Amino acid sequence: MRKSVIFSISTLLCALTISCATSVKTTVQRPAELDMNGAKSISVLPFRATEKRKADTVLSIPGILEIISNQNDTGSDISDIAQNITRVLQSKISDGGYFDIIDSSVVQQKISSGNPAPCDAYLTGTIYGFRDDVLRNEYRRKDSDGDVYWEYAYKRRVIMTVFYEVIDASTSRVISSRSKDFEVESSEYDSEWSLPTAAYVVRNSVEQFAVEVSHQIQPYTEEIYLKLLKDKTKDARMEQANKLAKNGSLESARKLFMQCYEEKHWPEAGYNAAMLYRAQGNLEEARSLMMQVYAESGLSDAAKAMDDINVEIQKQKKLQQQLQGR
Repeated sequence: MRKSVIFSISTLLCALTISCATSVKTTVQRPAELDMNGAKSISVLPFRATEKRKADTVLSIPGILEIISNQNDTGSDISDIAQNITRVLQSKISDGGYFDIIDSSVVQQKISSGNPAPCDAYLTGTIYGFRDDVLRNEYRRKDSDGDVYWEYAYKRRVIMTVFYEVIDASTSRVISSRSKDFEVESSEYDSEWSLPTAAYVVRNSVEQFAVEVSHQIQPYTEEIYLKLLKDKTKDARMEQANKLAKNGSLESARKLFMQCYEEKHWPEAGYNAAMLYRAQGNLEEARSLMMQVYAESGLSDAAKAMDDINVEIQKQKKLQQQLQGR
């Protein structure tokens, strides 16, 4: 019985190893989600902090989580978070290199005096429903003598909603208005006084939020992985092409896969050559070849790949429109 189990596990591991297909990493440029009407400059106005609330007190029940009322003024924490959102957003947008960044104080001064804002668009927002809770967990322990005692662990939980708008400065038209909910907890600490600030707890979430907003308003790059089909032919050239692709020699790998496809009409060879066309940014060639592979073989993977390539082509058209519209 034990030998059968060992054999089954070995067989499974072997199958998993064999079935591993090569994935090719490539970098693509994505269009902004929003139509920014050809804007070339933008300003990030200070985010505002409003509506702060303290936690409610609940009775302590041994062995379960307890919320302790935070008696400290939360005004400074929420202000710090608002400032961090403004700062990180401006940094992420600036890193994209798509917009000229206009100083927010200049823009605010112009707007407040009734003059046109010296930028094409601006972004601003408000924090609502801010809640800063201190949570206490009680753990039942036994010492070396078998006596029961309780240990306490504390963590901070921050809950808030950030509402933000992207506005066309020339017309005051709201291009987009959205909200993002946050609920973030810190790690556990031995003491309530050791807990990090609310601003520190949400720092990573604020970073991610800034990346999301940046991608909404300007083109960006991302890395994707394109999976090649595993070789079922056991042909030496197919194996060599796969090794070349795995090592990053995409053009050499594509040519070898293409040679195999033209001579043998193996669907896997044609599919992989088309995927390498895509990895190199040659989308029309990728689509044409993938259509041929599907027409000849009916390969379901090729049908799905054609859909993906068509979506990619539409994204690239949108990207070119955004770049040319400036």
